[in-house]
Amino acid sequence: MTRALTDGRLTVDRSTGGRGVISAPRGPYVFRFGYRDRTAKATIKPGHVREEFVMLGAKKDKSPGEVARHEALKPEMANRLLPLPAEEIYDVRVQPKELSFK
Repeated sequence: MTRALTDGRLTVDRSTGGRGVISAPRGPYVFRFGYRDRTAKATIKPGHVREEFVMLGAKKDKSPGEVARHEALKPEMANRLLPLPAEEIYDVRVQPKELSFK
């Protein structure tokens, strides 16, 4: 991810989403990775990212209490997810690379 960011190949497409993706704001946890002739689309399965985390993350002008709550939710989520195998967290589909993918 960091190389994609520094090389200018990372695109954030907020219109991407789907069933099971928290819809406000839309599509915050859908990832597409392209390599050679394949694209992998990874979505975080429902229930792993709490709506409170997404809503606080997207909120502008957070109160000091909301900032503190959002910061507390980050390690809470990491502690819940890091011990799990990736296949329990992500739904991944590999397909031929999309022509419009950068």
